[in-house]
Amino acid sequence: MPNFITYYIDSMKYLSEDVHSEITDVLDSQYPAKSKLNLITKKVRHLISKGIDTGLEGDKPKKGSSRAVFFPKDKKPVTVDGVNTSIPTAIKIAFHGALDNDTGSPYLLGEHQNEHEGDGMHQFHAIIRNIHDRGYVTNHDGVVAPVLSNHPEHHWLEMFRTPDISKSKFKQLTKTKDMPNGMDFDRFSNVIMNDYDLSLGKRPRYSKDKEHDAYMEHPLTNNVLYFSANTGTHPGDITTIHNWGVFTHPVTGKESPVIRDYGYNDTVAKLYHKARYSNKGVFS
Repeated sequence: MPNFITYYIDSMKYLSEDVHSEITDVLDSQYPAKSKLNLITKKVRHLISKGIDTGLEGDKPKKGSSRAVFFPKDKKPVTVDGVNTSIPTAIKIAFHGALDNDTGSPYLLGEHQNEHEGDGMHQFHAIIRNIHDRGYVTNHDGVVAPVLSNHPEHHWLEMFRTPDISKSKFKQLTKTKDMPNGMDFDRFSNVIMNDYDLSLGKRPRYSKDKEHDAYMEHPLTNNVLYFSANTGTHPGDITTIHNWGVFTHPVTGKESPVIRDYGYNDTVAKLYHKARYSNKGVFS
């Protein structure tokens, strides 16, 4: 259980060394979180204009509602199951989004999400876990991509990079002896949402079909439901295919479906709801 083992994210070991030092200096500076994305973007473009390698792919991050993502070009050296290897990473940076003025929180939504993804309870469910003095070890019940390093005030975090997963790939990677055809992602999502409704004492929103029990007994379903209940992660994250990726084990090469965006817990959901309600004329 999480109380007996310390899961470790090294906030003092910053980003992959190949990311240019002028970029990491901005990330780790005293600038407020809401300013950092603009400062980093300007710094990246300035370095590129001088013909200097930034250590990042491109000059523009991928952007969500509250976080932007840059991708380091080179893999990060790590030890997994006692083997020296390297893994691709992604840097998630909180930025001031359209809803941040109306949450009632002094922190950005992206900061809240970074905090939740990086805490020990969430990392207990990572598919590889970092344990003091042992490096990373495989967690066969893990369902989330691991966080490798983070800012102490949650301005950014560095996570294992996972490429997009398609619904057909999800089906392929969830084949078991008892379910040789794998799970349909939409049906899997319905099972997750039904369990969430039941946990709130509500009537399930989707009717059960003949495969419901088989889906409930699938090991991935069990592990995802445990993760959701243990961390308060809202199923709105879990039931969106874009928040899943393909994890390739750096030692064995085995592919697994993992949740790569899982900062939307009950606390964050309430902040989003409050902000959207305040802006219902805009976001309705």
